[in-house]
Amino acid sequence: MRLNNKVALITGSGHGIGRGTALAFAREGAKVVINDLAREPSTGHAEAVAQLIRAAGGEVEVVFGDASDTADMQRVVASVVERYGRLDILVNNANPGRRDPNASRTFLEISEDQLYQGYFLPFKAAYVNTQLAARQMIQQGSPGAVITITSVHQERAWGWDSIYGSMKAALRRLVMSQARELAPHKIRVNAIAPGFMQHSRRDRNPARARQTVRYRRGGGVPGVGRGAVRHRHLPARRRRHAAAPNHGDLGGSPARLWPASDPGPPGTPGTGGQPRCRSAV
Repeated sequence: MRLNNKVALITGSGHGIGRGTALAFAREGAKVVINDLAREPSTGHAEAVAQLIRAAGGEVEVVFGDASDTADMQRVVASVVERYGRLDILVNNANPGRRDPNASRTFLEISEDQLYQGYFLPFKAAYVNTQLAARQMIQQGSPGAVITITSVHQERAWGWDSIYGSMKAALRRLVMSQARELAPHKIRVNAIAPGFMQHSRRDRNPARARQTVRYRRGGGVPGVGRGAVRHRHLPARRRRHAAAPNHGDLGGSPARLWPASDPGPPGTPGTGGQPRCRSAV
């Protein structure tokens, strides 16, 4: 087991990519801490994931809290340390912030509140929560790892993603700085940039999905979790490829994690080429 006895905190792990990552980490022997919002349906989803892990013989705790609220996350990290005595891995998966599904996402009609909710809060969460985790890792005097979930939107623009795409691009750049500054402390920081993920939250609008992503089916959420397990072992800025079936893969072929300095194979999702998933460091 590659993560045996490692303590992993995964934000937003009650559903989607976070859920897949939690299950993958548990299968590899990690002690998983599921974090999600303290309100329904998030609480129910988080407890359901915990039940799956326990049923498979894994060790798991659920600690609720808003990933964009610093006081909440200070409490979450303190709870992890109180329970396990350490924190080895942080996965910045949650994309916090309130979003009105009926609000326009056209650039000229975006409000300042939309900008605050959709850009500032997710960026702050990845920034501050990595600070909290890294300080704990340094204090305990052992190597650690941070993985931030970005998106193919960090590189390719759609006509409605001026906030989301810009925020994901900012996270990619943030990871580069974090990796450089935390490397002397033996803390690796990497990013995973999935493509379209097929799960229940996306399936509510399949027509839009087919129009936006010109592939037969969406990528597999479990593949991102498997990619995160591999990413846990990737030294920052070292060129290595990690196979992850259906990881950001909308067409059925394996995706790869690429160093940012490497342009990777030609093609991006929606253009008919091979999808790619690149590491930010």
